[in-house]
Amino acid sequence: MLARSLATRLAAVLLLTAVAGCARPPTLGSVLKDKYPGYQQLLPATAVSLRDRDYEYVPGTILTATQQAPASRAEAAVWVADPIYCPPGYPLADVPTKPRNPVKVVYDFDLSLRRLLHLQKAKADLNLEENEIEFIRHVEIRVESPRTYSIRRGKPVPQYVKACVDAIMQRPGVHKIRSVLVGNIYVDVFFKDNVSLMAKIAIANKVNASFGFGVIQGESYTISGDNMVFGARFARVKN
Repeated sequence: MLARSLATRLAAVLLLTAVAGCARPPTLGSVLKDKYPGYQQLLPATAVSLRDRDYEYVPGTILTATQQAPASRAEAAVWVADPIYCPPGYPLADVPTKPRNPVKVVYDFDLSLRRLLHLQKAKADLNLEENEIEFIRHVEIRVESPRTYSIRRGKPVPQYVKACVDAIMQRPGVHKIRSVLVGNIYVDVFFKDNVSLMAKIAIANKVNASFGFGVIQGESYTISGDNMVFGARFARVKN
């Protein structure tokens, strides 16, 4: 009996590990729209690198990106960056920074009125469908130590590699990053009673991905990611 129980748990852990790799990340689209207006989601989300001069999400970076989801009344737009970009030649540590207000957002689905109010926002933030939210009782999203890095008064001054700029300007969808939003992201999902392990794993697969590592603990699921770039302001570059 003990061996069977251990084998079942091991299989569940292996399945969760396998599905997490191909999951869509939570967009946090509603959080960005409501709490940090003007910022859009830029994927893939990454942890910041303050000293790396080749880090891709530094204000001043020229990159190509395609829109995965347009902005709406409920959520910010979601963009996916291509792996081809031209760094500005300075590290993120040289860019002026400004602290922003931390955020805690709670979605409850225990009361019908509250459920109606919170359903659309939870769908926007977690990439879940309405039938998947039926398994969830409560969601908490926290953004701690948020801060922005922005170009101000034209400084710092980019020093691009000309060959890189000449090449990327031949591609469609060229943008320049003006500001990035960085913070520690925590998402706690609390399941309703008697939700099966397979249902929890399926939901974890949808919620988990770029923001860190996820752990199912009984009736809850938690993911976290420290110093993540979860929002950006950027402008289209004419070519």
